[in-house]
Amino acid sequence: MDIKIDVLVAEKLKCHASLQQNPGKLYGVMSGQLLRNLMHQVPNTEIIFSRKDSKLKLRNELVTEVESSRLEYIQAHPKLQSNVTLNYQHNPHYTHGGLQIADYIAHAVFQVFENDKRDYYEIVKDKIGAIHDICNKKFFTKSSNPRYL
Repeated sequence: MDIKIDVLVAEKLKCHASLQQNPGKLYGVMSGQLLRNLMHQVPNTEIIFSRKDSKLKLRNELVTEVESSRLEYIQAHPKLQSNVTLNYQHNPHYTHGGLQIADYIAHAVFQVFENDKRDYYEIVKDKIGAIHDICNKKFFTKSSNPRYL
């Protein structure tokens, strides 16, 4: 199976104070940012959050943040297809293979940013579509950056 994973990097200490104080909101806003360019590309999109919260309120807040970001993006780009079906699921990371792959990729990218360790990143870099460092306003793709991190 061919996969491509886009990565969003955010430094919590550089985020707005209200996001720092509310991890659920931070997670929702970041998820919405990551998905905004992707969720109009196919008619059916499954969004699986790596969450083990059993509280319905937290789950609903997360979906609300993502939907808000999606609708804002659709309004700013009216020519995009907005009639997609989104399916939101909340699963612990260890119960879904796709979440385990995402965790591995996130760890590999984290090691490059935080420790300048490239071992794991070199193994998976061909599966990474883009890396967007939103706090430092940097965007890395294979075609835009010869070093690609």
